[in-house]
Order: sequence, then C-alpha cells, then structure tokens
Amino acid sequence: MNNRERILTAALKLFNSRGVLKVSVRDICEELNISPGNFSYHFPDKELVVNELYHRMSDKIHDVVASIPYNQASVTFFLETHRLIFLIQNEYRFFYLNLFEILTHFRGIKKSFAARYRQEKAFAREFMALYAQKGVLVPGLTDEQYQRIVDVGMILNNAWMVDAEINAKSSMKKKMIHYMQLCCGRLEPYLTSAARKEYLAYFEELASKS
Repeated sequence: MNNRERILTAALKLFNSRGVLKVSVRDICEELNISPGNFSYHFPDKELVVNELYHRMSDKIHDVVASIPYNQASVTFFLETHRLIFLIQNEYRFFYLNLFEILTHFRGIKKSFAARYRQEKAFAREFMALYAQKGVLVPGLTDEQYQRIVDVGMILNNAWMVDAEINAKSSMKKKMIHYMQLCCGRLEPYLTSAARKEYLAYFEELASKS
C-alpha cells in the first residue's frame, strides 16, 4: 500500500473513531509515523482527504444502485440494495455521524452532496413508479404519496447511523436488521400481498443467517 492509500486508510479509521473535526493532520501523521511534509505531498489539507473519502463512498453506493436489474423489479432487490448500502455507510460512518459539521465546514463537499442528493431523489421517484408498474406496489398511489415515500427514505438514510449510536444494538447484524426494517418499512403498507410475503421472507432469512 502506497503512502497516499495509507493516509486515507488511517484517516478513515480516525474519523470513524473520533469524528472529523477532532482529527488533525498531525493526528494522521502520528498514526502513520510520517512527516507533515509527506502528508502534504499527497494532500495539501485535510479537506481533500475528507473529500476523497466521501467520493469513494459515493462511488461505491452508486455502483450498488446501478447494478439493480430494472427488468426484475422485486422487493428482494430493493432490500438487498439497502443492505449493501448500509454496509458501505457503516464503513464510512464518520460521514453520516458528522454530516452537519462536514456540510458546514467543507463547502466543496456540500455542493457535491447536494447534487447527488437531488439525483438520488429523482432516481428513487422513478424507481417507485417502476415498482407500481411491476405490481410490487398497490395501484392508485398519488404523486404526493410517492414523493412522501421517497422523502422519508432520504431522511432516514441520512439519519439512521446517528440513532444507532444512541440506541446501540448488541451486534452489527441486529443493528442492520433493525434499521433496515425502519428505513425500508415505509414501503410495507403499500406492498401488494405477494410483495409483502417476499418482504417478510427476506427479513426472516436475513435473521436466520449466521
């Protein structure tokens, strides 16, 4: 692993454990036993480290979402996508635990985050319409209901990690299942009978896995 990757790995570890604002360039250098000059050769300041980690996280999430097979719309794909996204969010949990501070202190990241946020909302809205067409969601939902499902999902997606810190579960598995049920449960009242059986079967299987 080269020094640039070592810096990013160490920064991610420290950000996750201490928080972005409490970790300095000096802290990262001490963690790696490198000089500030070595650090600045790769990253002139800490913001660029945070920015790089944010974009890596965003790209991983984008790849997961892009892999959803549109011609096979099902609750299982929806839930499995969220499970994979939750794992990525946990890997980069500092971002969501420090979201307000990051968006306040790092304006470049705020601009990128806002743009991706708008794209994700538009994509989610299209996805809900697709699910209605494929018979996953009950017919007759209004545009306002679709938008409410999306908006609530976006809020929960950005906030579940903070709530998980307050209400710690005994294991990562239990934590993930609990918050997936909360975040994905917004769809449950609108699922068709067949889709609801698939939804319940997914969580039953997930809970049974070691």
